[in-house]
Amino acid sequence: MKRQSIFLLLSLAAMTAQAGQVPHLDPEMTGEEYRSIFRKLEHRQDFQKKLVSDPLNEILELGKRNLDWIEVINSHRDDQHKLQLTTPETTAAYPIEAPGYSNRSIIMKNLETLKTQMPKAMAEVIFGSGALPDTAPVDDQTFIENARTMNRVYEAASRWLLEEPYLDDYKQFAASDIRGYYFLDKEAGLKDKLDHWSSLDEQTRKKYSEWLTGECVNSMLSMNACQAQLAKAIQSRQVLAYHEKYAGTARQVYNDFFELQNPRPEVIWNYKNPDVMEMPFTLPERQDVQDWFKANVEDEYRMDNWSLKIGFNNNRNLAKVVFEPGATPHVNGLGGDTITMDANRPLQEYAVTWTIRHEFGHVLGFPDCYVEFYDEKNAVMINYQIDITSLMCSRRGHLQSRHFEQLKKHYYKG
Repeated sequence: MKRQSIFLLLSLAAMTAQAGQVPHLDPEMTGEEYRSIFRKLEHRQDFQKKLVSDPLNEILELGKRNLDWIEVINSHRDDQHKLQLTTPETTAAYPIEAPGYSNRSIIMKNLETLKTQMPKAMAEVIFGSGALPDTAPVDDQTFIENARTMNRVYEAASRWLLEEPYLDDYKQFAASDIRGYYFLDKEAGLKDKLDHWSSLDEQTRKKYSEWLTGECVNSMLSMNACQAQLAKAIQSRQVLAYHEKYAGTARQVYNDFFELQNPRPEVIWNYKNPDVMEMPFTLPERQDVQDWFKANVEDEYRMDNWSLKIGFNNNRNLAKVVFEPGATPHVNGLGGDTITMDANRPLQEYAVTWTIRHEFGHVLGFPDCYVEFYDEKNAVMINYQIDITSLMCSRRGHLQSRHFEQLKKHYYKG
């Protein structure tokens, strides 16, 4: 399989999780979003039968109870005093320098730690079975901090259960782990260091060996084959040649995460009005959806004097946004024409306003720029966001200059 085909496989997995294929879930999905997925799986008797006997099912029940309790408390508060699990400041992020690691043991250990640290008054409710109080038994800050911790354990358990049946598939995605190229590219004097391998200290050689092997894996070779080749290169003093052999492909793998694909033909951007990119879009039936969509997209897609303008149109063949109860937000392919959002989520919720901006990026042709794969050797799922300041990588991210350059490259007609 060629390198480009594995990237397309990853992109399609990200876009088609709804079709029963390999799940490719946003690393920062919220507890509410996971709860929606499991609600849709309630009719699957085979899944539910297996889940009942699974130790992680306890965490699913605790996580749902935690979310339900917050909803009960918020139902007795005005908008100014509602508890919020997700805010821009507290959104979890998994930068490339500090990836997320997950497996059953890690998740259960985190639950046990939480049990020992949660205030007793909260623990009696979360780990109990009685009616949910309509007030918090501790101050709001203490409550929400512990509720967020419980929610993150719940998110991790939910994610593992959804992805575990596909671990063999996730092993293949290690070919897109670009940490080796990413870190080696930042090393000053790299060529000289690799050319004088024996003079490097043991810690540096170990670090470089991991990164060099990673570059090789980007070329679709197995980890064992790459390690064996590196060992021969070290023995023959050809480490620099080994790096140069695989660095080009690794660089392309990295660049693919930021390269716009399948540009839309209906977009108008030319010399007549170089500061405005116009895109016709199917007119949503509801006025509140029209206002929400236009405000979020136009707020995000602007830079300096340049801006994108949405022009609503009754042409049903244009790109559109649709709502389905319990749906995991997605687009039907890079450069696809349908954004599907969860009809159960409030439009003004922070996670929803970010999501429409991100999913619109897929409509324009931008891929996700986060990585997730199964590390078979260490029996863990690893995920990270290549750039947590980027709109297509992280919920903390926004439109960047490199997005603008890609838009100009593919859409501007001089």
